[in-house]
Amino acid sequence: MLNYEKIVKEHSGIVWNSICRLINNEADANDCFQETFLDFLKYARKKHISHPKALLAKIATRRAIDMVRKQTKNNETRQDNDEKEIEPSQSYIQDEGGINLLLETICKLPPIEAEIFCLRYLNDLTYEEIASTAGMSRSHAGVILHRSKEKLRNLLRDEIKG
Repeated sequence: MLNYEKIVKEHSGIVWNSICRLINNEADANDCFQETFLDFLKYARKKHISHPKALLAKIATRRAIDMVRKQTKNNETRQDNDEKEIEPSQSYIQDEGGINLLLETICKLPPIEAEIFCLRYLNDLTYEEIASTAGMSRSHAGVILHRSKEKLRNLLRDEIKG
């Protein structure tokens, strides 16, 4: 039997940190935090969970990336509607040392690549934890991670040049 309260107590820190690395707005982060634990509970009712920390980090990361994607899309729509152009001096690179540029670029990766990149480099999960949570071999997780780093490097290069 899963002790849900114990899991929340033990792993709320990693969930909160996973979310806050990607989301700057506290209200959105709180929503994402709650939804993460609800998703975890739904999943736990159906299947046995051998690595709750890794699964929670995965769910939190996926939820946060989805929220950033939605916010980016909403911001682009608002800018299109306002017909307001962003001057180069207002680039994301100046905002918090390029963090927003990095987050937006991560969101351009295919979902599994963005997720695995964040799990490894933002949540500091091991290859084994990532592989177990994603339901793949350690080597496959490594290949996806390598692929995501290459794509991210190229996307960032293009963003900085353009």
